[in-house]
Amino acid sequence: MDNNEEYVIDSIGARGLPSFSFEEECERAYCGSDEFYYRSKTAYISFWAMFWGPYYYFYRKMIGIGIILCFFLFFIQVPMELLVILWLVEGALFYPLYRYDSKRQINKILIEQEGQSDEVKLEKIRNKGGVSMRYALASLLAFYLFNLIYTLILG
Repeated sequence: MDNNEEYVIDSIGARGLPSFSFEEECERAYCGSDEFYYRSKTAYISFWAMFWGPYYYFYRKMIGIGIILCFFLFFIQVPMELLVILWLVEGALFYPLYRYDSKRQINKILIEQEGQSDEVKLEKIRNKGGVSMRYALASLLAFYLFNLIYTLILG
């Protein structure tokens, strides 16, 4: 064997991490961090979603689902006994809904960016995914403003 020949190891990527398929790279980019990527693949319940409810959905840029949950909390008076069940449902449904929403968003971007390089596609996916404290704070503020206006008008 020539001394200048390099060994190619398929099972290990950069910095000793396992190599990922392009689909997995897209999912990792959308998640925003490797820690959340692995947790979204293995966890069954999100305690953040359970305790923060729709605001955590907004934080994770799941706007549509966050709006639906806010609607339930604002317009439908949930008895206190059922509120705990709603919290558990919010936490238990978070990861399956996140996986569904992320795959939908990733596919949409891949279709829109067809013909672009993989780096451009991953950058678009990274920008679309991740987290947004602005969305979470804006939804929290909007919820309490609507609650205040509703109380002043009908209360």
